[in-house]
Parts: sequence; structure tokens; C-alpha cells
Amino acid sequence: PRRRLLPPRRADRCDVCGKKTAAAGWYWNDDRSKKACHIRDCMREVGALPPLANARAGGSTDAALLEIEEVLGMRYCDPSQMTAVALRNPVDEDDERLEYLVSGRFGSGPDDRGFHSVAWVFDGDLLDHVDAEEVKSAMQAYKNRMDKEFAALADACDADM
Repeated sequence: PRRRLLPPRRADRCDVCGKKTAAAGWYWNDDRSKKACHIRDCMREVGALPPLANARAGGSTDAALLEIEEVLGMRYCDPSQMTAVALRNPVDEDDERLEYLVSGRFGSGPDDRGFHSVAWVFDGDLLDHVDAEEVKSAMQAYKNRMDKEFAALADACDADM
């Protein structure tokens, strides 16, 4: 059998990560001004793959919180934004940012009908477009739910002793 020779590939640099590669094919953005290699993050950057769900909802959303349905959680830092070294060590006080995971209506302002979503919202942004009583009520409901969860966990720990 005769061996088929493939034409040589020319090495080029990915416009996203800068890695030099002899990729079989490049992924391009819509106007073909930026090319990406086969690495998934690079492909997402040029739109060849959809964004990750946690990228859309995690961190913050571009829209403002207009109405709170419920508070689902809270955190003091975003692990997806931390380096590997930072993840192995206690969180530095300078890196702490209180955020709440909120289910609610988001939009550009009071005139916008908005859309329902779940997103992390910085504590300072909670009162920008939402009534203080609505925020207080949602926080109290979350606190009551957490008190029940902690009590159940404490009871389970006591039962194991």
C-alpha cells in the first residue's frame, strides 16, 4: 500500500492565547479579524462555542437587579476568579467581596420589563433598584431557611456522637 503524504502545516499564533501551533484549522470570529486555536477558552472568545453557564450567571450579570424573588446563597469570594495558589490558602481580607446568589428579575432599569435569572449580586448593588423592605424581607427569609438547615445539621452531628 502506498502511504499518503499530507501537506506540511504552517505554524501560526492564536490571537487569543498567543500559543504557537500548527492547527489543522482555526476558529474565527464573525468578521474574521481574530482567530483562535482548538483550546476551548480560545474558541469561546471568538464565539465558536457558547459561553459557560457559570460565566453567564456567575460573578455578576450586566443587568441590574430589579426585583428579588429569593436569596439562594452567599459567598465572600469567587473561587472561579482565584488562582490555584489562592485556592490552597486562606482568603486574603483584600480579596473578600460579599455577594448574594439571587433569583429575581433583572433589567436595565425600572422602565425595562426585564428577564428572570439567577445571578451573584454584590451586596452594595442590592439596593440600587430594589426597595429596602423587599431586600430586608428576602434576607430574613434566607436567614430563617439557613437557621433551619444549621439546626438540622447540628442535630445530625449530635446523633452521630
